[in-house]
Amino acid sequence: MTWLGIDDGDGARFYVGEVAHARLKPVRREFKYPLRCAVVDLDAPPRWFAASGQARDHLTADEARERVGLTGAVELLTSPKSFGYAQNPISVYYCRDDAGELRAALAEVTNTPWNERVVFAFDPTPVSNENEATVPKALHVSPFMDMEGEWYVSSTAPGDDVTLRVNVLNHPRYGDYFYASLKAKLDKGRYVRCRNERAGLVNLLKHGCTPHRVAYWIYAQAVAILLAGVSFYAPPGLSNVETRVRAKGDRGGMCPMRPTFRGAPYWPWRT
Repeated sequence: MTWLGIDDGDGARFYVGEVAHARLKPVRREFKYPLRCAVVDLDAPPRWFAASGQARDHLTADEARERVGLTGAVELLTSPKSFGYAQNPISVYYCRDDAGELRAALAEVTNTPWNERVVFAFDPTPVSNENEATVPKALHVSPFMDMEGEWYVSSTAPGDDVTLRVNVLNHPRYGDYFYASLKAKLDKGRYVRCRNERAGLVNLLKHGCTPHRVAYWIYAQAVAILLAGVSFYAPPGLSNVETRVRAKGDRGGMCPMRPTFRGAPYWPWRT
């Protein structure tokens, strides 16, 4: 019956698209994978969001509003938990004003396997000169990248489609050398309110157990990058990262950035 579709109710809509990564230096690596993700209404989320325990792992609507000083609706772009497991390298909170206009956003970045986290504000509006709208690199996400360079983060408001971009720019040695994006369209098919494991056999085969698939892709690419001869950078320690970020202060990407950090929640990944 799960394969035939089970309606999860209102409170979230689903988007189907593709994640793309491109590393230009010191070696060129590119890969893409499909993704079906959810945009959750945090003021009236679906039942599964709390029942799965996922709500406890994210900010509430009021917490997001407090951080950006707005009072309108808040939505969260994320991948739903699957069989008790979550894997979200980045989730985004879209914060609107009382008129419904997107005014600010929060990025929630988590690294693998340490599960450390940083949440910070950014201006989602795309700009012509990305190099002047960056924020300090606020987390050691990949062990194959150092902490130099800066992040440029932008996103469109979720409507009929959504685009999210995270680039690593202004590196002192490599310049602008890493680009990642999500481009997705609103799912308007038969299973528009169903999670991936409940949205018919086709979606089950293509998108079922998305968190587990994402984890596999992360580790598979790590092996490929290591074999390509890219240097390995040990975790610098989250306290050192936080000190470095706060010393740099706010940049053009959003003011105030107001980053908050969460350490690895369990052994042996504490750095």
